[in-house]
Amino acid sequence: MVARGHAAELLALLLGESKYNREDSPGAPSEQSARRLRTDALLHLNYVHRSGHTEGRMTQDGKVYAAYPKEFEDWLAAGSPGVTDAELQAFLDDHPELLT
Repeated sequence: MVARGHAAELLALLLGESKYNREDSPGAPSEQSARRLRTDALLHLNYVHRSGHTEGRMTQDGKVYAAYPKEFEDWLAAGSPGVTDAELQAFLDDHPELLT
């Protein structure tokens, strides 16, 4: 999703602000390590959404934003805590071009 220009939608999914969020979604994980992974993913996706890049750092409106590619990969490897498979599948159902 990120590599194909959909960082903003994944960010919205993590924030619970997407049309693909489900009522039965557990939301933010309760386990500390999973919460940390989710936070790192949020920081990374916020940077990618603002900058259009997956590496680096920038200052915007007096705030510093940075990419966290390793931490984002760790979040993916852990099963993307904070986003359910059903939510991701709903997004992919609307964007089948991402499957090719």
